[in-house]
Amino acid sequence: MQPAATDEPFVNEPIDVAGLPRLPDDRFEPLDPRFLRIRLTGSAVAAAIVIVVAAVITLTVPDSSPMPRWVPAVAAAGLLVLIGLIAWLQALEVSRLGYLVRDQDFSFRSGVISRSVVTVPFARIQHVSIDRGPLARAYGLATLQMRTAGSGGLTVPGMSHETALRLKALVADRAAAVADDELGEQAPIGAPAGGSSTEAGAGPSTPPPAPPTGQPVATAPPPVGQPVMAPPPPTNAPPVASPPPVDAPPPSVDEPLPVDPPSPATGHPVDPPDPTDGTR
Repeated sequence: MQPAATDEPFVNEPIDVAGLPRLPDDRFEPLDPRFLRIRLTGSAVAAAIVIVVAAVITLTVPDSSPMPRWVPAVAAAGLLVLIGLIAWLQALEVSRLGYLVRDQDFSFRSGVISRSVVTVPFARIQHVSIDRGPLARAYGLATLQMRTAGSGGLTVPGMSHETALRLKALVADRAAAVADDELGEQAPIGAPAGGSSTEAGAGPSTPPPAPPTGQPVATAPPPVGQPVMAPPPPTNAPPVASPPPVDAPPPSVDEPLPVDPPSPATGHPVDPPDPTDGTR
């Protein structure tokens, strides 16, 4: 179906970027404080391993060894400083993480040195799930995962389990509502909300035209072996009146009376005997 031609000229005006709405940085929700403990658990375990190894090496090095005893201690101290720096960066990163839920999309903020904000519209979200590892279950936390069409999706860690459940239900409801609205806007005028079986651009189906008055309706021949049924009378034909019943005419007066059959001996008609006559 060809689109209707319009006389309006094509317009492509520039947009004032300064007037566009911005994501308010102070409206982002921070993650649960317990998430920082999970991130620092790895650093604490690494620091403990370094201290134990350095102490064992220092205590087991013999006096005759060419390596001084302070070498393991200095190496352990350097490793501990490095682990502390990593823990500090992790704390900064956790403080930077946050999420923002709006009417039409979900945004997630991350990064310390290289900062980024990812916004996913609800219309693109196809699947929402909750992931909980051993440490997350121990601290009562969960990770919200949203799968989108055409990309990997969005992962938001460090939420309490209750908050993750509420956000999962909210995102699923908003995504379903946006999808229903888009289907309703794409449906043609006069078509049901669930779609139409007709092709795109085709008008509503119309019944075939009725045959002219007084002409028989063409029907397909019946299968072989079945009797041929007479076609029904035309719908618009006038009804045929049946002739009125004709009464039988009365017998004519001039009709001759019945004659007795002749006698086989004389050929003359024989009168029947009178039952009142006593003679034989």
